[in-house]
Amino acid sequence: MNRLAGIIVAAVGLVISVLAVLKVLPGLTGPGVILTLTGGLVIGLSFVPRPNADGDERMSTPATLLSIFLSPGKVFRNLRRHPRWLVALIIMSCLSAVYFN
Repeated sequence: MNRLAGIIVAAVGLVISVLAVLKVLPGLTGPGVILTLTGGLVIGLSFVPRPNADGDERMSTPATLLSIFLSPGKVFRNLRRHPRWLVALIIMSCLSAVYFN
């Protein structure tokens, strides 16, 4: 599924880049290139095998955020088996927006 999403994102980025270079969509060369590179990254990462879960349950997001200060070893072992990045990306984006404004 991730490979298909990466192919779609890369194709859309390539189309936007080509149309921007041909002056059909002026000013969108940068976003088109970034979409193409992001799609390529997703395609490349789709070939990495997932780690074995070994029957461990995934920690909830609040438990992860609280336990990172209390028992970081346990949290990192859990993140190694159940990687996720969306909440961290949202938190970093919000903090960056607050900092730059």
